Amino acid sequence: MTSKGQQQDFWIKESIRDQKFEDNYIIGTELGRGATSVVYKCEHIGSKKAWAVKIIAKQVERKVIITEAGILFRLRHSNVIALKEIYETPEKIYLVLELVTGGELFERIVARGSYSEKDAAEAMHDILNALKVLR
Repeated sequence: MTSKGQQQDFWIKESIRDQKFEDNYIIGTELGRGATSVVYKCEHIGSKKAWAVKIIAKQVERKVIITEAGILFRLRHSNVIALKEIYETPEKIYLVLELVTGGELFERIVARGSYSEKDAAEAMHDILNALKVLR
């Protein structure tokens, strides 16, 4: 709650602010870490469905976060991770994302030892189809 005259600093108009992320999800193992965020596996308490959550401290430039969230809200493609919802507190942003477990393309290539021209063409086809929705 804010006192009279104080304003909560929320960045994303579509974010959920009246519920806590932790009231709806259980955070699990860390999946990855970047310069501005940490990604964890999480589970929806009601459905038991597994998701990923990207937790971003609001020490990052506001425009970067608003742009990322805006793009994810608009994109709907089978080759792009889907954004389920966003929770926001005055200090953090929680992006609840589709959990993908296939690994990175580079890791797949290394694990296989070789990649045929046909395999590369199929991968590029998928990547270019996903990029096409960004227009």
